[in-house]
Amino acid sequence: MATVRHLGLFPWCVSTVEENPAYSFWPGPVTLSTALKWYWRVRKWRFIGTATDGYSSVSQNQIILNNASYELGEFSAEQPETEKGLICAKGTRGIYNDGQDDDFEFYLYDERVISLRAIRYDNDAALVYPSLIATINVSGVRFSTLSNASAAANGTATIDGVAFNLTAGYDSGTEGLTATIDITPEEYWPYDPSDGLGPIYDATTGAQLRAFPAD
Repeated sequence: MATVRHLGLFPWCVSTVEENPAYSFWPGPVTLSTALKWYWRVRKWRFIGTATDGYSSVSQNQIILNNASYELGEFSAEQPETEKGLICAKGTRGIYNDGQDDDFEFYLYDERVISLRAIRYDNDAALVYPSLIATINVSGVRFSTLSNASAAANGTATIDGVAFNLTAGYDSGTEGLTATIDITPEEYWPYDPSDGLGPIYDATTGAQLRAFPAD
């Protein structure tokens, strides 16, 4: 009988920062418990997005596997088969319709960013800045969380209830540009210790059903 217990830790070094850069992979802070949940608890994400440039519109609805990398129509890094695999897993990279006018992306603790510090910790505020990027494209206009903080907001990307600005880069001030992205947990890891008493968490709601066994 074995269980995974992260003890409030990530499988990489976490840097302390005094100020988050205005243009960065870390668009805003979340609580430590939220950041840990996004890595250790969520098994699948639901990506729903809409965007318009004033003339054309797109709508997207896609399941994205957490802790896996999908691009160019295939997985370059498979999702772990069980929770035990999360100890050695990388972050999430989902790139869909790559190179098309309606492509969209979601990166969370992505391995490309880990070398640049996948997460930052604000010691004074007791908050963390996860590395994440959410984008949606319509006819060559890309709305993204990865943009200068001074740019005009063209919409909101909400990840598990936490809101971040979406901007359209240099086109942000153009009339008619607007987008929304809503990314929510679709399924959770159950953390079943195989002791005959069932899983620790409800796979659908994420609610904790019972305490972890003593040993």
